[in-house]
Amino acid sequence: MVQPFHDDAQLGLTRTGRAPVWIPWYFTRGIFTILTAPLFLLLVYCIALSALGVVIQGLALFQATYAVFGFIGAFIALSVGWVPVVLPPVLYYSLAKNLPGPWLRPDTSTRTRILSSLALLVLLPLGAHLVYRGVTLGIGWVADRDPCAAFAAGVTGSKPPINCGTVGLRGAPTGEERLVTSIHSSPEWSVFPCKNSLMTTVCGKDKDYDDPGLLPPIISVGDRISYANSSGEHKEFVVRHISILTYDKDVDYTFDGRRFTARKGDSTCILYDAKSRSATLDTRNPSKVVVRGCRPLR
Repeated sequence: MVQPFHDDAQLGLTRTGRAPVWIPWYFTRGIFTILTAPLFLLLVYCIALSALGVVIQGLALFQATYAVFGFIGAFIALSVGWVPVVLPPVLYYSLAKNLPGPWLRPDTSTRTRILSSLALLVLLPLGAHLVYRGVTLGIGWVADRDPCAAFAAGVTGSKPPINCGTVGLRGAPTGEERLVTSIHSSPEWSVFPCKNSLMTTVCGKDKDYDDPGLLPPIISVGDRISYANSSGEHKEFVVRHISILTYDKDVDYTFDGRRFTARKGDSTCILYDAKSRSATLDTRNPSKVVVRGCRPLR
C-alpha cells in the first residue's frame, strides 16, 4: 500500500535528529560534497575551538570576579554567566545538526531549503560571535575595576596593571594621564603583546623590566621598536599612540614580587600599537609597551 505523502515528511523529520542521518548528509551530496564535507569539518573545528573558549572564559570569569569582588561576586557571576559562556559551542552544534534538516524533508521546496540554510549559516555563527564578544567585554570590565588584583589572578582588561597599591593590591596611586606624541624613554620597560585568534585573545609578557634591551632615547608616534623577547626571537612594535601618567603622590609598593618606587611628578608611559584611540581602550587588550620613569618631550 502506498504511504501518504505526509508520512514521508514525518519520516524525514524523525530522521533529521538522528546522527546516522544528519552526519552522513554532509558526505553524500554528490558533486556538492566538495562544499558540504569541508563545511562539516569547519563546523567541527568551530565546535572544538569554542568549547576550548568555554574553558578559558569560564576560568577567566571566575578568577577575575573572585579577585575583584570576592567569593560572593564570583558565585553570582558564575550563576548567571555560565549560560552565555557555554552558548557558542551549543550554537555551532545546533548549526551542524539542523543544517541538513530542510534538505531531508521531502515536502520542502528548493527555495525554502536554500533560504533556511543561508539563515542558519549567517545567524547562528553571528550569534556565537556576539555572545563570545559580550562575555569577553564583561570579563574585561570586571578586570578594569581593579587591574592589579585581576592581573595577580592572571586576567587583564584594557587598563594595564602599572600602578598598584600596597594593601591587597588595591588603592592604586592616581595622577594626570594624557596623550602625547613624543617622550624621553628609560631603561625600565616591558612589552605585553596580545594576539587575537578566531575565538579568543591571548596576552602575555614578551619582555620583563629587568630583561636586557634598550629603547631609543626619544620615542615618537610612528616609530618602530625592535627588541628580542625572552625566547630570543626578534620582534617589532609600531608605536601609534602614547599615553603618559604623571603621579600626584609618592609611590612605593610591591607587586608580583617586585618593588616599585616613584616620586611625585614621576611618570609612566604606555605605548600602543592599536590603529585608533578607541581601540586602546578596548577590553580585548591591545598590545602595549610600558615604560617606567619616562618623561614628556618638551
